[in-house]
Amino acid sequence: MGNTLVFIILFVLLVLSFWLYSRSKPSPATAQKNIELFHAVSIKACPNACASVKKLKGKSFLANEVSQLPLSECNHKAYTCSYIHHKDRRDIEDRRYPSSVMSGIYIDKEQRLADDDRRKKGSV
Repeated sequence: MGNTLVFIILFVLLVLSFWLYSRSKPSPATAQKNIELFHAVSIKACPNACASVKKLKGKSFLANEVSQLPLSECNHKAYTCSYIHHKDRRDIEDRRYPSSVMSGIYIDKEQRLADDDRRKKGSV
């Protein structure tokens, strides 16, 4: 009876430790999803590209926000324009939020309070 109880406890501890160990690792799918968050495309215009494609040349778009080619405005029958895929739509190294960059503007401002501050005067 004593040996059986020890084996049951060891088995439960082994299963519990395996379960905790497997939960602690992040899944590769989650990491891949974060990488693809800014997956982008740009249009590679064909030699006889229409005006709507020429207008979009050089611009990059998030891959999940673009329409399929050919564009609805295109009237060419021999359509060979395509998308070029990019890992990241953001092309700058500084990826801070604009609000955090703008907050630095106000830190170095000088104090402009006058010596005769109305808040320091007695009651009126």
